[in-house]
Amino acid sequence: MHVIEDMHEAYRRAQKYLQTEALNEAEDLKLEFKRQLLYIVGYSKEEVEAILSCLKRLFGVMAKKWLNMVKAFKGKPIFL
Repeated sequence: MHVIEDMHEAYRRAQKYLQTEALNEAEDLKLEFKRQLLYIVGYSKEEVEAILSCLKRLFGVMAKKWLNMVKAFKGKPIFL
């Protein structure tokens, strides 16, 4: 009964080996673009790094909350 969950977990663990360098470069490019935009509008290097750090933490928390919601509703009908 846990076959699908096991498959998901195995895929998650293998993700770092399955992703191509191009995806990592694309993420680096997005991050650098955000950094440059913040510099352009006048933020200092320290402010930019603090902002980007906060955004990473925020998105991490949001992703965890979303995952917990999905787990909580697993197998239950969802009415919109």
